[in-house]
Amino acid sequence: MDITHLHLTLAHVPVIGVFFGFALMVFGYFSKNRLLKKAALVTFIIVALIGIPSFLSGDGTKEAIKNLPGISEKTIDAHEEWGEKAIWFIGALGVVSVAALYLAIKNNRKFKMICLITLIISVLTIGMMVMVGYTGGQIRHIELVR
Repeated sequence: MDITHLHLTLAHVPVIGVFFGFALMVFGYFSKNRLLKKAALVTFIIVALIGIPSFLSGDGTKEAIKNLPGISEKTIDAHEEWGEKAIWFIGALGVVSVAALYLAIKNNRKFKMICLITLIISVLTIGMMVMVGYTGGQIRHIELVR
């Protein structure tokens, strides 16, 4: 497996995983189900961890494809810029999720509040991940480029 294959394989996990974790957190938060909230937090942590090699493999992938026919460096750069922004959001989501999971284990009364904070960060992260995925798709799917 080369760096490009690694990037393309891992890159979908954070995009889809954040949506999945968000759904778990929404259901858990509004149904007051601690197990669903903890499942959402674990999902966010895993997604954040997978986001690291996905992000780091981006430069190698850029080098591997930038001279291929039909590939626009402008489109790659847009994807890279969104990825650079999104890694901060997904990293923050992962860190807050670790803190929330710790509070859950300790039965701390601030658990509900930090779950709400996590939910808000996840919404912002979804916005970032949508743009990363959209601009990434434009690299090879010219029908998406305007």
